[in-house]
Amino acid sequence: MTMLAVRTVWTGFTGGPGYTNLYFDGGDDPDDCMDAVEDFFQSAGVVVAGQITMNVEGSGFLVDEATGIASGTWASTGGDRPVTGGGSGAYMGPAGVCVTWRTASLINGRIVKGRTFLVPAASSICEADGSISNSLRTTVLSAAAALATNSTVTFGVWHRPSLSPAGPGSFEPVINASVSDQIAVLRSRRS
Repeated sequence: MTMLAVRTVWTGFTGGPGYTNLYFDGGDDPDDCMDAVEDFFQSAGVVVAGQITMNVEGSGFLVDEATGIASGTWASTGGDRPVTGGGSGAYMGPAGVCVTWRTASLINGRIVKGRTFLVPAASSICEADGSISNSLRTTVLSAAAALATNSTVTFGVWHRPSLSPAGPGSFEPVINASVSDQIAVLRSRRS
């Protein structure tokens, strides 16, 4: 199966740019996929610092789910779609909100999940005890649920190919999402 990868580039902060890759069924219309991603960031972006821009790119790659190798390209009719964060105050560096995407699939005895980090978040999202404001958390959860249950496109998590035991990658449709009330810290991967 082919997946349609929609990339969002985050700018406006020290250490940037940042990237978010969201995957859809390769048969979905690219403009519908972009609409879904833009809607998610417009709503969930209420926790992102106001000086941050999340640019949903208007073109990208079709990716083979088994290998992760690009097998083609796609382009929307409208081009890039920039979304500005809606939070107030300074941003919190590598800290923010984490959305966990859940699937109904088991691979190697584990449920396949994915994560999207909304980082850097605005400092104003925290309660006095350091947790995320319940009303903002509810807004992000509603945005995530809308993307997970979108009837126009099939949003999913890409499970990378595994080495032990050896197995191909797979695209697993998302069925729901959760958002913790605790601040998440995004750390970069190291080679």
